[in-house]
Amino acid sequence: MKKIIALAFVLIGFTVLAQTKIKKLPDTFFANWVSSYEENDPAKPEQIYRTAGSKEFPMSRFRPSFEFMKDGKCKWLKLEPNDMQSMADATWSYSKRKQILSITDSQGKLVYKFKLNSIDGQVLKMEMRNLD
Repeated sequence: MKKIIALAFVLIGFTVLAQTKIKKLPDTFFANWVSSYEENDPAKPEQIYRTAGSKEFPMSRFRPSFEFMKDGKCKWLKLEPNDMQSMADATWSYSKRKQILSITDSQGKLVYKFKLNSIDGQVLKMEMRNLD
């Protein structure tokens, strides 16, 4: 019985370690992030972004990007219905408890919601969430 309890504690410990939370956004977060969707694993919901200029990306019709500033402002590449692209002003907020990054456009409409998984130098990994 003691072995089962000890094993349960070990498994719980590994689960907690695997779910490391990003408590404070590192300075590297405040950059221009470009979707590196070629690196995404289709079997996982996680999306990979890289800092602009860190990699030469292949040609693409549209490659989402976000630029985050420390003052809570950001810009995001917006794709219009006619395929025009333009950088749009927005604001961002981050919930440390839920690990959720929210991006709201200049009219106050929530346009993106992500769960941050990791920020490691020039690589940002996050999962898209429903806009509810």
